[in-house]
Amino acid sequence: MIQEKKKLSIVSPLANESETLESFYKEIIKHISPFEDRIQIKIFFVVDNASKDNTRKIVESLQKQDSRVQLVWAPQNRCVVDAYLAGFKAAIEDTTDYILEMDGGGTHLPGEIPHFINKLFEGYDCVFGSRFTKDAEMDASLRRHFFSRGGTIVARILLGMKMSDATSGFEAFKKDILKAIISKKLVSIGHFYQTEIRFRAKDFNYAEVPIHYSNPVNKIPSKYIRNAFYGLLVCFFERVRGVKYG
Repeated sequence: MIQEKKKLSIVSPLANESETLESFYKEIIKHISPFEDRIQIKIFFVVDNASKDNTRKIVESLQKQDSRVQLVWAPQNRCVVDAYLAGFKAAIEDTTDYILEMDGGGTHLPGEIPHFINKLFEGYDCVFGSRFTKDAEMDASLRRHFFSRGGTIVARILLGMKMSDATSGFEAFKKDILKAIISKKLVSIGHFYQTEIRFRAKDFNYAEVPIHYSNPVNKIPSKYIRNAFYGLLVCFFERVRGVKYG
């Protein structure tokens, strides 16, 4: 009896990635190919007005060459969170089984996608990339280290999260689990988004996998820091009230 293939949607927001986009796409295809007998993939590249280069045209070209590529054009986006949500909506409407999100700007490595797929096949609801577990690596500024590790410590104390990394954005979900997680509007507009997602997922059956993270950018806009404090309060009171998402 031939087993029906599962469907995996990869959601990746892009902004001014024209120089690296084609190699990023090829790396995804390369590392997905060993699973072709068990899984069908679709890649949702989310592009909005933040991209001022030829990123959109390159995605349109890839889309013509490969039916597995889909452009999600979202000019109404106000922030990166809107970009992810637009990609999630497109993937969910495409009747997928699993959704994996990763950054398209080089901070996440396509070579680590198999770790997420293997954990999903083991039956986990969610799989989270961690920069602070065994065999993981984080190549970033001291400022980024401070906010990432500090944010994780605060989330563990105030939000009851047990994950080793509460602020990373490389993760995968069963479709219905992600639908439940985003069923209520997110308050985040920036970096706290990943913590908010993981907070809502903390009561599901999840696994963590080590990732190699690279982000030399030092600056974090002050509005995102203010929004993170607000989001932390919202999540804290949800925890106090016993709000559940599944």
